[in-house]
Amino acid sequence: MVEKAKLVIQSGRLGKLGQIVWRCQRPKIQASWMNAYEHVILEDLTYHHLGVLHYLLGADRFNQVYATSLLPSWSVEQSPSVVSLIAQGQEGLQLNYYATWAAHGGGEVTSWLGEFQIDGSEGTLLLCDGTLRFINREGQEEVLSPCELVDFEFRAGIVKEYVDSFQNGRKFILNIFAFHPVIRMIQAALESVKTGKPVDI
Repeated sequence: MVEKAKLVIQSGRLGKLGQIVWRCQRPKIQASWMNAYEHVILEDLTYHHLGVLHYLLGADRFNQVYATSLLPSWSVEQSPSVVSLIAQGQEGLQLNYYATWAAHGGGEVTSWLGEFQIDGSEGTLLLCDGTLRFINREGQEEVLSPCELVDFEFRAGIVKEYVDSFQNGRKFILNIFAFHPVIRMIQAALESVKTGKPVDI
């Protein structure tokens, strides 16, 4: 679905991008490794979501971020497990991001990828309940079929891509240096959490 979303964005069907809303709700879990993080959502799960966002349209489009990170009273972990983040971008682009690893009380749980809505001047791209949809300005909805390309879900996808690139003599497409904008954005978000103020990226 990520590949299909990228193709739609690249096609220009959305027009000028204006807003991205991203939400991920995962239930609380008990895992000792989470306590090694100062802010586990920002330093772990958010990194993956922003990595997908960077792949879709480029995290380097954002130049300011404001973030909060909190530990709810019902969390079984010691590291803050709820994050809210607002990022301002060039040409008015804005990201509203929310993620929790402490969803409870029968609250809705999303996939690990979460759900997103990308609004542009010509339409909306919506991933919800495992279905990717395009909605034009007149409100007409089109269900998009998932693209059957390489799936980068967890470690299996990364290993598959590495083996395939080696067997076919091509360059490995995953490059840590390409993720510098994501790392800078996470660093700015962590600084914002500490200062309580927006931080320029």
